Amino acid sequence: MDRIALSSKRSGARRPAKRALVAAIASVLVGSLAGCMNTATVVQNRFDLGEPPATLSTASDALRVGVLVVPDVRAPSDLENDRINYRLKYLSDLESRSYTTSHWSMTPPQMLTQRLRNQLSQHGAVMSNLGSTDAPVLQVDLLKFEQVFDQIGVSHAVIRLRATLSRGGTVTGQHDFEAQAPAATADAAGGARALRQATDASIGSLIQWLAAQPLK
Repeated sequence: MDRIALSSKRSGARRPAKRALVAAIASVLVGSLAGCMNTATVVQNRFDLGEPPATLSTASDALRVGVLVVPDVRAPSDLENDRINYRLKYLSDLESRSYTTSHWSMTPPQMLTQRLRNQLSQHGAVMSNLGSTDAPVLQVDLLKFEQVFDQIGVSHAVIRLRATLSRGGTVTGQHDFEAQAPAATADAAGGARALRQATDASIGSLIQWLAAQPLK
């Protein structure tokens, strides 16, 4: 009887220790699972401007160039990255923000360079650098490229650029362009689509301006 009673006491002493060990293991497993689930829900979205339109406008048909040099588009440092920027205008005009899980596939000036060269190549030969030719040079500076929220859930895209035309180191023309387009949805996808529309509109205006410049 004493032996059984002693055995019974020892067994009872082990149970709390086993329960504590099981609880600790379960806690670690649950924590690891939760960490995996949290990591899995963070999806990084990558956007670009999509396929360029076949033609921007009938007015651009007036542009005829032999050779045009189009260097890489320049931009301030805050646009030399892959962030999709937006501004809550109804809260503050002075604060620029960016989406945490949505980014551009390239920097905005890189995307604009590709878009611009593609459209201008429909009107003549486009070179990326001057080389040995005395062709006119079109330097474009991207000044603004963001989604602006005027109120909660309502936003539009804004692009602003400056085109400078020169030849032989002498500036022959300069003009600023700005285009806006409403965003269908109040998120990064809506902002990206609106920025594509605004970008194509600004390039169309630039081509019309270029058609009136002395390129020969």
